[in-house]
Amino acid sequence: MKKLSIIFLCLFIMVPVSQLFAQNNMDEEMQLVRDQWGVEKKELIMNYMKFTDAESKAFWPIYDAFMKEHRKVMDARIKLIKDYANNYDKLTNAKATELTNKLIDNDMAVSKLQKTYYAKFSTAITPKRASQYLQVEYYLLTNIKSMIQDQIPFIGELEKAKKEAAAKKG
Repeated sequence: MKKLSIIFLCLFIMVPVSQLFAQNNMDEEMQLVRDQWGVEKKELIMNYMKFTDAESKAFWPIYDAFMKEHRKVMDARIKLIKDYANNYDKLTNAKATELTNKLIDNDMAVSKLQKTYYAKFSTAITPKRASQYLQVEYYLLTNIKSMIQDQIPFIGELEKAKKEAAAKKG
């Protein structure tokens, strides 16, 4: 699994999330990274799962359908991050509530999608093998979320830094 994380980190760092705070029009770059990541991710899954021919034949069509739906949920999460970036300096209580509720809803949508597809994967490749795949999926998703979170400033962080800088000058 450590090998997966090294490959994963090298790929995903190509377009840091911090650029969302610096640029508003990253859609083409994000699409390129997403497309490349999709290819790399499949290779990682193949290498880790070591599917038999029968498992591979049953798994990949379901995986492709899962990823198509998963992409929609992740697109909503990217919009949410952009919304946060656009409102960071002027975040109100109402906007903070809205963003937090959308984040929780997004997490629930991911979990619901995983549960739905776990049943499909279980039928196709056995529940144990489906669990093994989801373990890889969770691992990768957790790493992505962690890297993104590391790039997003905490609420109030910017104001605190400005006050500290002003205090040092004064």
